[in-house]
Amino acid sequence: MYRFGKLFSFCTNLAIFFKINSFRIELQGRFEQLPSPDNYSPMPNATFLSAIAVKDNVSSTVEFRIRPLAASWRYQMYVIVDKEYVFWWDDSMRLQNFYGVSLFQPAGIKNMSHIIAMFDSGAGVEVIANKARMTVHVYAPYLFMNSTSGLLGNYSRVQHDDFVLPNQQYLPIDQSPELLYRELSRVYRVLEKVTPNDINQHPTLFFHDSVPYSYYDGVNFKPEFHPEFPSYARHLEEDMINVCSDSSSCRYDYITTLNRDYAAMTKSEETAAANLAKDAQQLGKFNKKSQLMSH
Repeated sequence: MYRFGKLFSFCTNLAIFFKINSFRIELQGRFEQLPSPDNYSPMPNATFLSAIAVKDNVSSTVEFRIRPLAASWRYQMYVIVDKEYVFWWDDSMRLQNFYGVSLFQPAGIKNMSHIIAMFDSGAGVEVIANKARMTVHVYAPYLFMNSTSGLLGNYSRVQHDDFVLPNQQYLPIDQSPELLYRELSRVYRVLEKVTPNDINQHPTLFFHDSVPYSYYDGVNFKPEFHPEFPSYARHLEEDMINVCSDSSSCRYDYITTLNRDYAAMTKSEETAAANLAKDAQQLGKFNKKSQLMSH
């Protein structure tokens, strides 16, 4: 996950990504365990983002799910609005309006691989599906700065307070992955059943129609923080270096999946996210400069 110019990784099954209490906006993510890289190795203790659910104020709840590869020959993902599946099968449906949210499929896209959700509050979520992988970009107006919480930080444009806890304390950014998982990721776990009036518990926004909540809620799941190549795959290390260079995320995905293309896609997405963060940072500086000149 790339956030405000720095890369962070979290391994948990259902979690709060982004929440603004004053506007009651919430974005939740769901992770699933990676499949076995071959026919005889165990499933790696690593996860991938498979779905998100978003709700803004009193808007409709919108859920995006990645389709399995075998089911993605026509559409790349499922889109569910208030527990109803919606589709884009011709250009007349490119823009679909629901209560408090509009869903848009960009021109030239005909397989639901790229959908943008625009909420009345000004927040936006862009979801891109590619080969059973999901990439999510969250856009928030400046009005939301310093008022967000969750795994995406508090939108302050400074890195040192990104790891904010529900009690508004925050962890140093140089913490080990193990401590971040234990102290940060797990406190934003989404629950199926919550205690009334407990503001630190987060009910799920997901529509569990085909697979029960308990299937995803792996409370005893512990991710592999420092994976290594199995003995029979150590010959791939040189290729991993050629593909990933110094990208730790790319290397992690190469080792856990033993899939060159999967790792290369991770590096490509990481680069795109870094460029997007840089552009946003430059735009923020330009806007600030324009405001000073206007005064």
